[in-house]
Amino acid sequence: MNINSNTIADTKLNMQRMLLRNQSLTCYGVLEETSDKLVSVLLKHDKKTVVSYNPLFSMIKANDIILNPQFIEPLTHDFNMDLHGNILYRDSKYKINTCEINIKSERFLLEDESIIIMKYQFSSSESINLDFYSGVNENIESAILNTIKVQSTLHEISLETDQPNHNIVIVYEKDFRHQNRNLEKDPIEHYEIKTEADRVYSIIKYIGLSKDIDQLKRKLYGIKNQGYEMVKSKHLEYNHRQINKYRINIINNENLQILSDFSIRQLLNHSGNIDEVSPSGLGQWLPYYFYIMKEPKKAKALLEKQINALPEFILLTGQLGYKGALFSLDINKKPLGQYHILNGAFFTHMLHLYLEQTDDVSIFYSGAMDTVAAICDFYLDYSRYDENHHHYSIMNVSDLAASIHHIDNHTLTNHMVKHTIRLYKLFLNKVKKLNKAYYNDFIKKYHVIKKLKALDHLYQKIFLMKANIHEELLPYQKFNDDFKHDRLALLNQHVSLVQDQILLFVIFKDKFNQTIMKSNYDSIKDKYQNQAINQLYSSLLPMDHTIEDALEIVLENLSIEKESLFVNQENLDVGLAGFIYYFIVFRLCKLNHVKNQFTVDAILPKSVRRIEFDFLFKTYLAQVKIKRNSARIEWNQ
Repeated sequence: MNINSNTIADTKLNMQRMLLRNQSLTCYGVLEETSDKLVSVLLKHDKKTVVSYNPLFSMIKANDIILNPQFIEPLTHDFNMDLHGNILYRDSKYKINTCEINIKSERFLLEDESIIIMKYQFSSSESINLDFYSGVNENIESAILNTIKVQSTLHEISLETDQPNHNIVIVYEKDFRHQNRNLEKDPIEHYEIKTEADRVYSIIKYIGLSKDIDQLKRKLYGIKNQGYEMVKSKHLEYNHRQINKYRINIINNENLQILSDFSIRQLLNHSGNIDEVSPSGLGQWLPYYFYIMKEPKKAKALLEKQINALPEFILLTGQLGYKGALFSLDINKKPLGQYHILNGAFFTHMLHLYLEQTDDVSIFYSGAMDTVAAICDFYLDYSRYDENHHHYSIMNVSDLAASIHHIDNHTLTNHMVKHTIRLYKLFLNKVKKLNKAYYNDFIKKYHVIKKLKALDHLYQKIFLMKANIHEELLPYQKFNDDFKHDRLALLNQHVSLVQDQILLFVIFKDKFNQTIMKSNYDSIKDKYQNQAINQLYSSLLPMDHTIEDALEIVLENLSIEKESLFVNQENLDVGLAGFIYYFIVFRLCKLNHVKNQFTVDAILPKSVRRIEFDFLFKTYLAQVKIKRNSARIEWNQ
């Protein structure tokens, strides 16, 4: 299954949608000969710092014309990503006078290594004089690296940079004997070649980034010595096995199948860093559904990442003047207004789903209980008791950061706080049964008995916003007033509250009646009929539109064959990849889980004949098979 492109106009789009990534490196879909500012986001190492050199650089010049789509239009140009093999392919044909020149390349990342392997080939229909350049292009606009030292020998090029983790080494092999015309200290090699008609010239690059140049060289030579075809074969075998294990099989709808494969590929390669995820509020938590259902080890690792950041969250919360921990998905994000008050509640909810799905209680003893206790401490300290109305409220977060302005916190915050307290008590009871010694130490350390009385009072007396006369639960109290006076454009950073509202209705649909959800859906549809992201989230609600309508909304807004929400920023939106998984499994297939019981529905869109997928539940593998008139779940130990 491929994503294809055959137009140069899609160059910038391809850079974003045809990207390769693993746990250590992201490589964007930039053409090898690119030397403009697009390369400034070619590589991202450790998911943090952009490497703004181009070590893929390979360029041909014929008749003093650079064979680059920026300078000469190719006869044909195909760029495609093999989603199953996780390889990026390129095939371009140019014509210089009567001679056709063909350029092909393929590249892939070595699993869990900061290593790119690339094969670059060219041929000509008749003999012609060419200049071929290959190496590391450091002359990039907006480059953030500075070269300290360059070394070039017969089969390698290395650059030591002023950012130690971004030293670059290329070990290469070529099937032509022409000599490099450039100096040894030049990171780009230059070959003057009089081609033989129809002969294919090849160069294979093994490219790595590391702090230790010598160690990296040894590793790259070890890979090279295995042989390119062997390394590629192992890569294909691994990735085919991986995608087959996690794939959702969708019969009769190729567009949805491609979208699903693309999303799952990106979810599998997601490292958990915030820079890969949607900036749009609670959508950042959607990938957890995939990991909890399919890759529980990764779900646990992501939860533990939040657990390990607890001391820093407590410190920052203390600087704000409050006890406990106010959570963010990105500890380094500034200003503090980015700290979403619902993240602690969602962490607790995802922890609960993980425990339900896996029965892995070991996470309790590695800091999960401490984290939930700190989250509840914050909610308890931040809540205010209204003596006149005899209730608690956590309705205003304007104290947390000036950037919030006049907007009260999300209307459904109090619902989530109540949900969090309920889960905390559930966890305490579970730990008490499982490990009495740990439980006794824990309640003593955190003064739990005393705090439980206060939490019980908060739970019973917390104010839950009622719907207005139109049966609407607005995202925040002054939302309609802001909309009426056209203030939302000025408050754009807070419009994600609308998406969060929809998502909360979807995930906690049993807590809200159909009338309220219908009224809110109608209100949002009227106000945001042109805002694709809210159309998208609304498609999760079984309101007003059929499943066919919902599928059409998703395919229209997330098509990876054209510019879409998936590629609206430098980083592909893994939050939306999580959305796709959630949409297919929980909306189209209506997978529902109550205690140890699962159900699915046989009502599929007309354009989908069959859907099959599996998921893990404790020690069991569930295989879901849905047709238009039947649905079943088969269980295997």
